[in-house]
Amino acid sequence: MRLDDVLRRNLLTAAERGDLSALRYNLETASLDQINRPYDFLVTLLHAAAHQGHAECLRALCVAGAALDTKADFGVTPIHDAALQGHADCVATLCEAGAAIDIPADQGMTPLYIAATEGHSDCVRVLCEAGARVNHVAGGGVTSLYDAARQGHTFCVHLLSSYGARDERAAAGAARHGHADLATWLRDAKAWTPLH
Repeated sequence: MRLDDVLRRNLLTAAERGDLSALRYNLETASLDQINRPYDFLVTLLHAAAHQGHAECLRALCVAGAALDTKADFGVTPIHDAALQGHADCVATLCEAGAAIDIPADQGMTPLYIAATEGHSDCVRVLCEAGARVNHVAGGGVTSLYDAARQGHTFCVHLLSSYGARDERAAAGAARHGHADLATWLRDAKAWTPLH
């Protein structure tokens, strides 16, 4: 096995496991190419750390110059991975580092759309506070608010609404999928303010 391969394997193992000391040790000798070159499925070290929820490893990789918005399979960036898994601390770390918060993956799904659809309200709050576009329309003409309502994620719906999300179809989507109370709230709500 080549030395380059050993270093890259060590970097990936440390990022996946959240072994910050091993990651920092290996980053000392790693080039930017070794840090940013994708692994299988176009996954980078940032994707691995974000997916597993290792915010401190993300910080170390960002300081080392890791590319924030590299797309893996399906157009997913590290912030999409963090939002999908519900790792709000990782979403916040990537936002602070300057990751693109409204970058669409395949089918137009943004990190906010993914977080809202999965019911990860902490991630929704972080992304909204960072200025994510709450009325972005993903593929198929759906919004974060519509899909959160359809899935019955009440707190995500309240958060999105409080940040200005609007979708006239959301109440019908909630009702059609058995979330009558949420549908009523959406029809009756004029303004809702989150507790910050």
